[in-house]
Amino acid sequence: MMYRVYVCKTETLSKGRRWSYRKSMAQDPVCKMHVDENSAHLKSEYNGKNYYFCSAECKRAFDSNPRKFT
Repeated sequence: MMYRVYVCKTETLSKGRRWSYRKSMAQDPVCKMHVDENSAHLKSEYNGKNYYFCSAECKRAFDSNPRKFT
């Protein structure tokens, strides 16, 4: 599955439209990839905040030492 992630919030397109981040996208704290919160199957909670992951490896790394990634 592939997601379109817009990099710059303020870059203007040729017809005057603006790029923007999708509001349902979260950043994987381990590898910094963007993950759709609505369809993410891998997540952890730490200090009352939800963290979403792109892969089981990233989730495992986070769960072993969450302070390193927050």
